[in-house]
Amino acid sequence: MRRFIYLDTDTLNSYLAQIFDGLIQSEDSETQHQKKVNKQNSVTTSLAGKIALKLFGKGVDANAQATYQHLKTVADDEMVRDVQTKIMHDNAFDQFMNYLHEHNLLKGADVGDFLIVKDEFYIFDIAFYQKLFVKDGFVDMLTQIQDMNTRKEAEKQTEEFAREQRRSKIVQGKVNETIQEALDKNHENWDSLKKMVEMLAAIIPYPRILCISNYAVVLDEKYMRDNISTAAFKYGGKITVVGYITNKVMAQANSPISTFSGIGNSMNTLTKLFFENIDEMYIVHPVAIYYDD
Repeated sequence: MRRFIYLDTDTLNSYLAQIFDGLIQSEDSETQHQKKVNKQNSVTTSLAGKIALKLFGKGVDANAQATYQHLKTVADDEMVRDVQTKIMHDNAFDQFMNYLHEHNLLKGADVGDFLIVKDEFYIFDIAFYQKLFVKDGFVDMLTQIQDMNTRKEAEKQTEEFAREQRRSKIVQGKVNETIQEALDKNHENWDSLKKMVEMLAAIIPYPRILCISNYAVVLDEKYMRDNISTAAFKYGGKITVVGYITNKVMAQANSPISTFSGIGNSMNTLTKLFFENIDEMYIVHPVAIYYDD
């Protein structure tokens, strides 16, 4: 069974409008004297109402039409209206995927191509990483623990020295110098990581990015159906992403046309920090993200 985590209904409807030469719309009407809302589906005259039923029931048959008419007329029931909308969108996605498969459009190699990828993933949540570095937060606590362990290890090693060596101010000075160098290096590593997170937060316009294979999938909260940050815990490992490539990030081989162009290329290259050991990375606009048993 397919469980949608993310579904961009605006993009989906836009492509369906191009595929079927018409756009399914939803209209709400509410009377002043009765607390009821009737969902009506309007289509362009060229569709003659058939596409709406096809998207809802995967074909114009008696059962689909009866279910469709029933859900249209049920009043004052938020759950049923929500079910109606989701079934329409889910089956619209099926029609969209059928079209991509039939026309061999799932190539996923160049900018503008559609792709489908199923793999393990992780979420780069910039706000989450920023919170780790707040004063007296997780990183500060972890740094204190690492500093304490470094000192304990140094004390353990100095205990192996002869008594005369331990009393020597020169030896004590060398030990303290070594400890301080280790502490400074540890702090420097955390400071560099903090600066990197702040830099990414400043240049990346999306608060969260789904990283899967060598694709950076940008997420819009508007189209979330579930909390994607907890999805891996709830559902398991691999997830499926359907979308299209908007940008391709590669190592810079040639000199840019101008300095400003070089800045843009450098910012794009920073996104490769999300991945390891890849020569190229793709930015993807997702149409749907889901688990499929």
